[in-house]
Amino acid sequence: MTERIEQRYCIKFCQKLGDSQSQTIRKIQQVFGEDAMGVTQIKEWFNRFKDGRTSAESEQRCGRPQTARSAAVVERVRNLVMADRRLTVREIAEEVGVSKHSAHAILRDDLNMNRVAAKFVPKLLSPEQKDLRRDVAQDLLDTANTDPGFLNTVKTGDESWVYGYDPETKGQSSQWKHPESPRPKKARQVRSKIKVMLTVFFDVRGIVHHEYAPEGQTVTKEYYHDVLRRLRDAVRRKRPDMWTANNWHLHHDNAPAHSSQLIHTFLARHGITTVRQPPYSPDLAPCDFWLFPKLKTPLKGSRFESREEILRNATTELNTIPKEDFQRCFRQWKDRFGRPQVDVSSTCEELNTKIKSTTLNEAARCSAEVELVVHKRRAKKIYNKLQSVTELSKNDPKVSDIVFDFMKDLPLPLLPVQEMFYLRKFWYYVFNVHDLKTGQSVFYNYSEGEAKKGPNERRIAYVPEKLPSKYGVHSEEYLPIRTVTPVVAGM
Repeated sequence: MTERIEQRYCIKFCQKLGDSQSQTIRKIQQVFGEDAMGVTQIKEWFNRFKDGRTSAESEQRCGRPQTARSAAVVERVRNLVMADRRLTVREIAEEVGVSKHSAHAILRDDLNMNRVAAKFVPKLLSPEQKDLRRDVAQDLLDTANTDPGFLNTVKTGDESWVYGYDPETKGQSSQWKHPESPRPKKARQVRSKIKVMLTVFFDVRGIVHHEYAPEGQTVTKEYYHDVLRRLRDAVRRKRPDMWTANNWHLHHDNAPAHSSQLIHTFLARHGITTVRQPPYSPDLAPCDFWLFPKLKTPLKGSRFESREEILRNATTELNTIPKEDFQRCFRQWKDRFGRPQVDVSSTCEELNTKIKSTTLNEAARCSAEVELVVHKRRAKKIYNKLQSVTELSKNDPKVSDIVFDFMKDLPLPLLPVQEMFYLRKFWYYVFNVHDLKTGQSVFYNYSEGEAKKGPNERRIAYVPEKLPSKYGVHSEEYLPIRTVTPVVAGM
């Protein structure tokens, strides 16, 4: 750009000397060579200087108007996407009249949205099933908390196929390799047709009863009736204390064979109480979330040519599970009902866990202890600040201090991050506004079904409306709001 300005000054100099256009073009090309301006540009600037122009600088231009990402366009894109979330970027751009790049930027930057594919899940729970799931989990959690020995009396069981060949998982087939080594490959494989139906019951002490269905047998109510008779005999032999006290409970899922009238009659006749199981909830069945994966994972990738070989290897795996693993399974089962939350900050909880850890070295433990002390001192500082502003608000009628707190309750039951998590959660939100002057609080409670009700929306709705009307002043006359961000900690 600087070189072009120099050429323009040279054109101006030649024009002032009285040179013609052809002479000026020849001199510019002779001096600047390949970097010389084009003939048309030289003529244009020559005529400008001839008409009286004095500046060699380019004129300021406003450029293309920025209309692609205006507030109106962003709102149009928002309305389109809310009406049909499956629109493509091309369709949105054509409808609004902007480029694909601008439409994508609006979606990503202005609306904070990204396109995702729907997650496949085995079953979508209805609102009634979600409510039932929550109620059952809460009931079991209350029972387990009231009676610490309740879960020790539960015998849980289910059926599952054990295959002659079950392809190994992606994680099992992974291996270490050098950068120059070729990546390992494996062909797509399917489960074998040779399989055996395993029925197993266990408790906190270990396996109580297991058996394999005869070849060709399906799980019917008559077959399951015979299985329960053999289970009672196993409890009498292996758990004589529970048999004598008659205080053991049965837990199984809601399969048709398990919930038939024949089974209900059998259980009622023998005084066997059952533990409720929510529908379509394998994550709350110990056999599904723990025993069967633990049993089948070591067998994956191995080929068993006969039914007898399957029985032998499956029984060996069952017998090698230690008692401590069964106890850990029942503790995890209780956690899945919903872990009660204590009033302590996540930072304090994390640091206390590190300090109590037996695998942490001395230096890391000392570092965690120092960090916990610093964290609590910062918490104490902000608490002292709250006390001082409280006194100020009580003594000065023109000052009001309010604090906000937003809590997202843990869903019931507590679910792991798996396929069913995002469709089974039932979040409950609590937003609290506390007036330090009067000591009064306002709570907003709402479930996950209410959209756009986050802490910012609640705060914006509360501050300009509630406070001015509460203290008898207009919003434009009210004092500016100063925000202090606290450090929340459990003391």
